Amino acid sequence: MSTKDQEDKRSYENQINQIKKYAKEFGLKISDEYRDTISGTTYKRPAFNKLLDSINNYKGVIVAFIDRLGRDFVEQMNLFVKLYNSGTDVHVVDFGKINMDSIDDQFRYILESWFAAKENLRRRKRQLLGIERYKKEHGRWGRKEKKIDWKKYEVMKKSGVFSESEIARALGVSRTTLYNKKKNRKKNKNEGKRVEKY
Repeated sequence: MSTKDQEDKRSYENQINQIKKYAKEFGLKISDEYRDTISGTTYKRPAFNKLLDSINNYKGVIVAFIDRLGRDFVEQMNLFVKLYNSGTDVHVVDFGKINMDSIDDQFRYILESWFAAKENLRRRKRQLLGIERYKKEHGRWGRKEKKIDWKKYEVMKKSGVFSESEIARALGVSRTTLYNKKKNRKKNKNEGKRVEKY
């Protein structure tokens, strides 16, 4: 699953429940589970790679959605060759079993992978258009910048009672954010620039 999927219908729990329900319905035994959470910008999938390394040990692989197998169409086709060579069937909860020995099912795998890749491209384009529109309307994109009450920070720091983590919590930011803000503030002072009041 991708990191964004944690917030929508393709969450871990939903995918796992769908796969288990499918397996039970068709009398399949799940011997191992492989899980990855990745961003859309990386091809690194350690758990998935472990599955591929031991693919010959399995009769089939079950996934909730075809696009869980590959990040794009090229990766899907590379995987198709591996699955075909290993004789491993693919079960997709969305539409059922793909028998890699059947030419009709091979075509189906390719077609479904193409549709999934096409939809992912469309979704990314819509997201980029939405981000661009938001930037034009609001001037920026992303999380709202956290402001630090430096007077409160100095008082708490000078007291000698509070740790950096406790101060960060009191200021409503993470320790890392506080550290980075302090670093930028110090840098601005050293460069002789006017420090923005937070």
